[in-house]
Amino acid sequence: MTVKPVRFYDTLPTQLLRVVFGCYLLVAIIVTAVQVSAEYYHVKDTVTEELKKLQATFGQGISVALWNFDNRSMQSIVFGMTQISIIKGVRVLDERGKEFAAAGLLLNDQGKTIVVSNNSPAGDKVKTRGLFSELFSYEFPALYINVEGEKRQMGLVTIYSSNNVVFERVKYGFILILINSVVKTAALWVIFLFFLRRILSHPLRQLTLEVQKLEMDKLESFKVKIKTYGRNELTILEESFNLMIDKLNLALREQQQTEKELKNLRNLLSNIINSMPSILIGVNQENTVLQWNREAENLTGVTGNQAIGSHLLEAFPRLADEMIKIRTAISEQVIQHVKKLSWKIEEEPNYFDLLIY
Repeated sequence: MTVKPVRFYDTLPTQLLRVVFGCYLLVAIIVTAVQVSAEYYHVKDTVTEELKKLQATFGQGISVALWNFDNRSMQSIVFGMTQISIIKGVRVLDERGKEFAAAGLLLNDQGKTIVVSNNSPAGDKVKTRGLFSELFSYEFPALYINVEGEKRQMGLVTIYSSNNVVFERVKYGFILILINSVVKTAALWVIFLFFLRRILSHPLRQLTLEVQKLEMDKLESFKVKIKTYGRNELTILEESFNLMIDKLNLALREQQQTEKELKNLRNLLSNIINSMPSILIGVNQENTVLQWNREAENLTGVTGNQAIGSHLLEAFPRLADEMIKIRTAISEQVIQHVKKLSWKIEEEPNYFDLLIY
């Protein structure tokens, strides 16, 4: 009988690998997502801080243009601001809240993204949103400072940037994070599988092959030896299996000794039975002959090999008249005794006492 080999997909290392790496992959995805998200919002905060710093650069110029109602200068300032990479649009409101100048990507009153050009300030065009096209903004007041140092708010400036700006800054970092995660996962998978097969799968397969070599007549010289590192569960399994073989070998020797003693006892009993001067016949409940001594052979002329296994009346027809007593002795466990039973042997009468028990 041969043992069917286990498919690679069903081996213990593979099952362990699936469970461990299923959990690891879930944790890795969560950690990577948290890391990417944290990096994204950190860069977004950095862009917002850069937008705030633009107030010091352009705030005074915008305030002066509003003070002088200089639309041409204002358009130049706004256009120049939109050329900065992090700025997607600029809107300037005067002190009455009316739009004085605008350019680039803005949000209208409905919160939709629109595009405004210098050539058509009134012709707003709705722009389709992309994955990272959502705008975010920073507002600051346009403060005019006169010669006396007094401040007056001339309007409100809104600078727009978009998530696409943030993504452009972090996308290479995202790619590196993803590549790093994939490479580490793949490397760990290969390393884990290699050492699992080396430490667990190979010794188990070796143990299986050794067990298949086991033969009952070679127990004394048989020992299981597997290659493993240090003392671990596999070592204990090896020791336990060898201990089982030793116990099995001891039990086999004891059984052989018992069989030998039983055989000697049977020979002794057979010699005793055959040396008896009386006929001794043993039967079971179906009256099948189990024991037939030498005196029975001499009287009936039927050998033991012929009588054993046959029906009592076939081997000894003269007991036909006594079958009722024989059945009674067997069923009721009561001794039946027949005295001076007469049988003719060689035309001469012979008398026997029949004891049935």
